[in-house]
Amino acid sequence: PSQPEALAGRGRARFEKGDPEGAIDDLSRALNANPEEPDLFVLRALASEKLGDDEHALADASKAVALGSEDPQVLLLIARAGEKQAAWDTVLSQCERILKQNPNYTEALRLKGRALLSRNDTAAGLEAYSLAIASKPDDWRLLVERASILHQQKRFDEALSDCDKAIAQNPQAMYAYSLRGYCH
Repeated sequence: PSQPEALAGRGRARFEKGDPEGAIDDLSRALNANPEEPDLFVLRALASEKLGDDEHALADASKAVALGSEDPQVLLLIARAGEKQAAWDTVLSQCERILKQNPNYTEALRLKGRALLSRNDTAAGLEAYSLAIASKPDDWRLLVERASILHQQKRFDEALSDCDKAIAQNPQAMYAYSLRGYCH
């Protein structure tokens, strides 16, 4: 393989082995030689995200998408950045792109639910949470989040049910106990 291909391969391997700094170094060098390769921007965005470098992660994710990437992890990274900025249109558009590829992508459903709730579309937000729970029924955090929404809607019996399910999955879920108490 050529040097850029070798660097890209080594960058991928380093990322997969848990070395995001080394991956970024190799991928950056590979991108210097081939700046139009969306997959390299995808990997570098994910490595930057692992390091907590949201600015570079978002820049690389945006570049990957501009080059035609539809990688769900990159779209999710952009959606999360939108959530941090309360840019709900961005969150919804990226989640919809992910869900077209995989209608059961749990994190995209959860973020879509949060975005819809932020727009005061409670019914659609709860439906997105219900779909997320259906796609990953053993995620007690989703149950607690939905229970909190149901509690705010004064739908106490449903909130209690979600709290009980969350506690059954994780007896250490303290917020579920607290929320359960507020429902009585």
